[in-house]
Order: sequence, then structure tokens, then C-alpha cells
Amino acid sequence: MAAGAGGQPLLSGAAASCECNLKTALLWETHHVLIGQVSAVQLSDQPDALLYGQRGYRRAVGIHEAR
Repeated sequence: MAAGAGGQPLLSGAAASCECNLKTALLWETHHVLIGQVSAVQLSDQPDALLYGQRGYRRAVGIHEAR
């Protein structure tokens, strides 16, 4: 694991990760709902993520491939 900009642990090799500052924590019946403000985002140059949408599986592409 690596540390992000704010010192939070990040999973190595993740297609994308974000760090948030906790703004509100709510208890809704049997669930805890956390509301955060994004403070940093890291995107992989070579994502290897499997996505599902529009009734099919897709491959995530890097920011440079999408252009």
C-alpha cells in the first residue's frame, strides 16, 4: 500500500483512487452514511479495471487513450 497526498492508505495498482475529508456521518436505520469532500484524486496511467454498463462489460481506458 502507498500513502496518498493526505496520508491515507491507497491500494497499489488501483485504476483510480480518491481521498476525502469527512463532512458528515449519519445513521439511517441500520446503515451509516458518510458524506465527504474530495481532496485528492489519483488516476492510473494504465488502468486494468472491469466495468459493467449498458448490459455489457467494458474496459477502463487511461486519460491519454480517451482523447
